[in-house]
Amino acid sequence: MAHVIILAAGKGARMRSELPKVLLPVGGVPMICRVVRAAEEIAPRPAIVVGHRATDVMAAVGERDFVLQVEQRGTGDAVRCALAAFPTDAEDVVVIPGDHPFITTASLRKIIEARAESDAAVALATLSLPDFEGPRAQFSGCGRVIREEDGSIAGVIERREATEEQARITEVNVSYYCFRGAWLKENVSRLVSDNTAGEYYLTDLVVAAAVQDEKIVGVPLDDPREGLGVNTPEQLEAASAA
Repeated sequence: MAHVIILAAGKGARMRSELPKVLLPVGGVPMICRVVRAAEEIAPRPAIVVGHRATDVMAAVGERDFVLQVEQRGTGDAVRCALAAFPTDAEDVVVIPGDHPFITTASLRKIIEARAESDAAVALATLSLPDFEGPRAQFSGCGRVIREEDGSIAGVIERREATEEQARITEVNVSYYCFRGAWLKENVSRLVSDNTAGEYYLTDLVVAAAVQDEKIVGVPLDDPREGLGVNTPEQLEAASAA
């Protein structure tokens, strides 16, 4: 059985809301509750990383396995905290964000199966778009999937770190991952915060896998709606209308 980590510690300052971002409702249900519902079909006790207004998030979700990230230092640090609090020997460790309200159990199973079938270090969900115009503009802030000439994945670059050329890439990372458990435990502790945000990026593990000549699998999402994350009021409005 896979182990699932849900990232729900961020403040969501751009939302201009008193509520923690993951508690904002889509379809009348807090986003984090929608994500937990999908994850529990994979792992009955997902580890939920909380931080900003942790008690509010915990109260909304109910009795679960929570991990407190005292200082929000990025997604890589959140996973490190989760593995320290809830060590696991699971062969597959799934990491997903708590602010993607349309994530489905079927897609989680798909990335788990893709990783296992190829014994990849990491499988990640991707979304290929024609451009970032109109309704697709909400994906423009996503990390870009970097591929070699042979089509293999060389890494993921966060949008804020991307060059102009990289920013024009229209295959994006939607932040759903499945890692080989032993590999993740060994490598998450090696992450560094040498970037403009001073954070530990989980996406740096994709680069690390490529450097180590490990297999990396990209798993295309069937429904672009599943890739919708919420970071701004406009994105919340788009999600609510989807």
